[in-house]
Parts: sequence; structure tokens; C-alpha cells
Amino acid sequence: MSEVLGPPPGGRQTKGTTFLAIALTLTIIASIVVTVRVYIRIWVKRTFGWDDGLIIISLLLAVVSTAFNVPEVLAGYGQHLYYLSQHQLVEAVKWNYLATPLLVFSLAASKISICLLLLRVLERIQARFKRPFLYAIIAILTIIAVPSAGYSLGQCQPVWVACSYENSPHWRP
Repeated sequence: MSEVLGPPPGGRQTKGTTFLAIALTLTIIASIVVTVRVYIRIWVKRTFGWDDGLIIISLLLAVVSTAFNVPEVLAGYGQHLYYLSQHQLVEAVKWNYLATPLLVFSLAASKISICLLLLRVLERIQARFKRPFLYAIIAILTIIAVPSAGYSLGQCQPVWVACSYENSPHWRP
């Protein structure tokens, strides 16, 4: 890529390791919190619900998305394009392409899980006038997440061209 861009000011720097450290740290913290929550809900309170199942799904999606960040950073994500070879750029974009829809669904699932938890709490205190608001939030989150993930995956048609330099007109400088 050096023939397209000039060298960046400040020389060769990478923010990939910082990005990865933050992503891994937050995923570990989320894993601990969800594990404690599920443990309490199953073995202490014995009230495992839809909200708990959805938060587990959200965590699993986040873990896979974060796992995809590792080869993404190793390929060069977080560095200036000037320092990346064409192969590194394609690899970094490929892993980012795979991680993004998972992260979108993970974020939506965690928010919907919170709404389901609030619905469960509101059911106990019989606050029925607030329930439609939470159902609306769930609908809006779903309406936003599904097309967002679809748009992310639909950037390249056919989909496999995002992962292949040789077969894609998008990678030609």
C-alpha cells in the first residue's frame, strides 16, 4: 500500500495491541459478570428465564467476535495502511468483516436481555403501563440490528470477495 499513501506523521505506530487488550479485558469482565449472574439465577434463586438465556447468547457472540479480533490485529489491524502489505490488509479486513455482524447481534441481544429482565421485574410489581415501552425498545433493537448486520455482510457481493484479493475488483488500487 506504500505506493498509494505517504508515510504517516509520527512514524510506524500500532494501536492494534491496545485495541486487543481492551477488547479482551472487557470480554473477560463480561464473562465473569454473566457467569456470576447465571450461577445466582440457576442455583441460588432457581429462576432462570429468557433474559438469562439471551445474555448467554450475547456473551457467546461477543466471545467469538473478540476471538476474531486476534487474527485481525495479528494481520495488521490498528496500523497505518502505509505499513501494510496487500495480503495483510485483506486478512485484517476479512477478520473485521466476520467479527462485525457478531458484535452487532451481541450488543442487541444484551440490550434485549435487559429489557426482558425489566419486563420480569415489572410483572411482579404490576406496572403494566411501562411494558409497551419495553416491547417497543425490543422491536426497535431488532429492527436496527438485523439490517445493520445484513448491511455489514452485504458490503461485497458475492460475500466471499471480501476475503480474496485475487478475485475481487474492490482490492485493486
